Amino acid sequence: MKEPLQHRVCTDCKKGKLITIATFTARGPPEHWLEKLKRQTNRNKKKNSSPKA
Repeated sequence: MKEPLQHRVCTDCKKGKLITIATFTARGPPEHWLEKLKRQTNRNKKKNSSPKA
């Protein structure tokens, strides 16, 4: 049996309520959006990989 979809619920904390801020056509997001997402992802990886004291 599949678990029900958690529509509009934060995938990390399972509590927060998500809202739609942008939608894209089948062509996907514009190039500048992709660059922003790459930078944000890289920043998050660096933050999560730093040693914790």
